[in-house]
Amino acid sequence: MTVKLDANKILGKVNELEKVLIPRASKIALNRAVFDAMEAMRDEGRSKNYSDYSIRGFRFSKPKEEGKNRLVASVFINEDANKGNARSDYLRPQIYGGKIFKTRFQTALARTPVGEQDPDGMKGFRPAVSEFGGMHAIPTGTKIIRRNQRGGISRGEYPKILADIGGINSSGDKTRMRAEERRAKRAEQRKRRRKGRSKLGTESYFFMTDNMAAKRPGLRSNQEGIYYRNRAGKIGLVFAIRRSPTYRKTLRFFEISSETVKESFRRNLLKEVKF
Repeated sequence: MTVKLDANKILGKVNELEKVLIPRASKIALNRAVFDAMEAMRDEGRSKNYSDYSIRGFRFSKPKEEGKNRLVASVFINEDANKGNARSDYLRPQIYGGKIFKTRFQTALARTPVGEQDPDGMKGFRPAVSEFGGMHAIPTGTKIIRRNQRGGISRGEYPKILADIGGINSSGDKTRMRAEERRAKRAEQRKRRRKGRSKLGTESYFFMTDNMAAKRPGLRSNQEGIYYRNRAGKIGLVFAIRRSPTYRKTLRFFEISSETVKESFRRNLLKEVKF
């Protein structure tokens, strides 16, 4: 979306001194406007309980001159994916609507073989998540696992989940996943050493089909998905395998950004020139 701002129309009639101030004032006002829009989007992300990683993805670029009497600046979502999934990719369906984005974790699950009973009664293997069947691992919000400050699953848990259920990573993801897995294991070992010997069991993630879950005594859920067993032996569903959801437009990125830019630019321009 492009928002055009005309300093002369906003200011109206100006004297000779004010006319001299307009170029510098416009640059200051535009810089503050896109910064305010970035902050407005970050506030919107916080209100939706986005992760800190997602919130930091809202950025702005400072005004640059393009031709005579023309300044250009922008508010955008970072496309960098060095530390995980590109924020612009997984936030896009929330802006435009459409199918949920397939993260690195979801892609790895599609290459993770899990055992099940096939229609002929023979034991076989298939991916935990079928790419062709339009399935997705949906977080359940269970409180049985440790969560970060915003209630999400900590990033270090994903490689542990894949390792526990037998995850297979692509060559591109393998090095990062293994490094994260080693860090998670070292942290777990340190925690156990601090606690000393315990009579409690070992915590782990495992996959169950709906048939396997239905046969499990005392289990509240019989859904297919990834389960977690804590050290006390309690089991809970962490990811349910369901049809890939479709988002409706929930993130008002263009509306909030454009409204904030217009209001902030006008206010700051008048402040710099008239007051």
